[in-house]
Amino acid sequence: AQFIGYRDIDYEPERRFSERDFTDDFDSLRAFIGGVKARGGGGDGPEDLPGAFDRALFRCDRENCIQIMVVVADFGGHGASASSSHARWRNADPADGIPWADRWDRIAKQIVSKAVSVIFVPVRTNDLRVTHRVLSDAVGKDHAGLLQCDAMSDSAEFMQRITKLTS
Repeated sequence: AQFIGYRDIDYEPERRFSERDFTDDFDSLRAFIGGVKARGGGGDGPEDLPGAFDRALFRCDRENCIQIMVVVADFGGHGASASSSHARWRNADPADGIPWADRWDRIAKQIVSKAVSVIFVPVRTNDLRVTHRVLSDAVGKDHAGLLQCDAMSDSAEFMQRITKLTS
């Protein structure tokens, strides 16, 4: 398992992501995640979810393993969110000028080509569902089964979902 925590685009670049690379040591992973602190940034709800997808999908080349990405968030990502309030972020990533639609299409192609199952777990708001719809449209109906979006009521339900995907 690996962990990628993410913040907003204009957050301090060297601290925008909190990452723990793939490990089988779940106690150390749990300790790492427990030390990550949520911080606001950018003045709106959406954060750099596209950047986190890019980083995670880049590392999804391990052979002979089932690839499942779990996105737990209270808001969707820039360019695929109902809450993006800053006009400068509505059309393109200010860091590289790539239009958000192109970035999400590229992410969708990576999900399909690497056969990564993505589970979206919305926390507090339904905004993450907008990101789910954007990616669902981009991957197309033939691959829509790779993407799931449901608020899960407890950890047992979550583990049942993971078990189903891995069996």
